Amino acid sequence: MAETGNKQRRRGPVSIAELIGKTLDPLTAKRGFAASQLTANWAEIVGQRYADCSLPEKIVWPRGAANDGVSGMLVVRIEGPRALLFQHELPQVIERVNATIGHGTVDRIRVVQGPVPAATQPGKPPPPLDAKGESALADSVGSVESADLRDALKRLGRAILSGRDKK
Repeated sequence: MAETGNKQRRRGPVSIAELIGKTLDPLTAKRGFAASQLTANWAEIVGQRYADCSLPEKIVWPRGAANDGVSGMLVVRIEGPRALLFQHELPQVIERVNATIGHGTVDRIRVVQGPVPAATQPGKPPPPLDAKGESALADSVGSVESADLRDALKRLGRAILSGRDKK
């Protein structure tokens, strides 16, 4: 890097993310990626009671150019009669949502009744390896010093080796 005054200048190609990332961070944190962060943490926000029967659909922002500091409305789809129970817990859900995606981002929730797609069920575990496979796996990761890394590599190796078609 060449230094010019107080700024550093990089030679060669620079990614667009480096150029505009700091400019977009406040906007995307407030608007763009709030919904994806909300979807990823939804089970922790609403708890086990509503995680399987509800889903955040979108955040609706007020119209107008100057929306800085303005709260949005979260639209939540929930199925069946649990929607009534969910409405009684809206103040707590709003607090948890704002704790997750930023204070004051959502000030109200609109509950929409309707079907929620079933969560993907984890697949069945792979069949266990035979003794020969286990010993080969233990030999290949035996030189790894970190116990946590060694265990993770063993789990990965078991999944890969047991998933192979044995012909």
